[in-house]
Amino acid sequence: MPNYMPTYGASNAFQRVIESLGFHVWMGESYCHYTDLSGLKGILEANEFWLSDHRFLNDLSEYSYGQELAIKVIKEFLRQESDSNFSTLLKEVLRTVTEVAPVFYVASFSLAQDRLDQWKGYGRTNEGVCLVLKNDVTLGREGVLTQIPAIEPMQVIYDLEEQTRRLRATISIFRDEFINRPCDISRTFSLWQRDLAFLVAYEFIRFKHKEYSSEEEIRLVVSSESSILTNKKPRHRISNGRLIPYVTTKNQLLSYDVKVPLAEVIVGPLATQDSIIRSIEVFLHNTGYENIRVRGSSVPFRG
Repeated sequence: MPNYMPTYGASNAFQRVIESLGFHVWMGESYCHYTDLSGLKGILEANEFWLSDHRFLNDLSEYSYGQELAIKVIKEFLRQESDSNFSTLLKEVLRTVTEVAPVFYVASFSLAQDRLDQWKGYGRTNEGVCLVLKNDVTLGREGVLTQIPAIEPMQVIYDLEEQTRRLRATISIFRDEFINRPCDISRTFSLWQRDLAFLVAYEFIRFKHKEYSSEEEIRLVVSSESSILTNKKPRHRISNGRLIPYVTTKNQLLSYDVKVPLAEVIVGPLATQDSIIRSIEVFLHNTGYENIRVRGSSVPFRG
C-alpha cells in the first residue's frame, strides 16, 4: 500500500484503486542489490540503504518515460470527458504531473542475481559485488527494509499495455467516485486533485521501458508526503557534482540497530576475486554478520 494518507474528499476512491489494482509488492524469498566495496561497507556498517530523490536519478529518462505516458493517458481522458467538473479536475492533475509532481525517494534492487548485464555496470571499478537479501517480512516490524507505514519492495512494470491499463483504471475509478460524490465539490475539489495526482505519480514511478526488462528491477519507494518522513528528514550526499537528497531505511525511532537481512554476497567476475572474497569474509565477521556465504560469480572472467 502506498505510504501516504489519502485526504478526506477522495478516500473512497483511493481505497478502491488500491483494492482493484494492488501495487505489485514483491513477496518472493529474496532479491539483490548490486554495488561496489565502498557501497557494501557503507550499507553493512550503518545497517541501512539509501533512497534517493527521484529528481536526481542517474538516468532521468527512468522518470520521464512514465511521466510522459501518464500525460498521454490523462489527455486521452480529457478529450472524451463530458463532465465539466471532472474535466477541470483532470486539467489540474495534468498540471501537477507535468510541473509539480510529488517527490519520491527510490532505491533500486533486482531479481537478477549474478547476471553479466548487471555486472557490466560495476566492471569499471573492479570491485563489483551483489548483496543477496532475504525478503523476511518479519523484519519489517523492526524497520530494516520496511517501516510502518510500509516501505515495501515493489516490482517495476515493463509492459506498456499493463502500464496503460493501470493508469486508465486509476483515473476511471476516481471518475466514478467523483461523479457520484455525495458532497459539494467546491469544498473538496483540491483534495480530490491531490489524491489523484499522487496515485498517478505513484503508478508511473515504477514504470520503465521494456528494453530494460532484463534488469528485473525491484524498487523501494517512499513519498515525500509520507508520515514516515515526519521523523526522518532528508540528508544529502555528493554525487557527480550535485547534492543529492536521500532518506534511509533505518527506523530512527528504535534505540538499537537491526542488521540488514543479508543472505549472501557474490563477488563479480574479477581477476582479484579470491582476495576480495577473503577480505569480505573478514569484514562480515568484524561487523557482526556471521554465517554469511561469500562466493565468486559464476560468470567467467575475461581479462
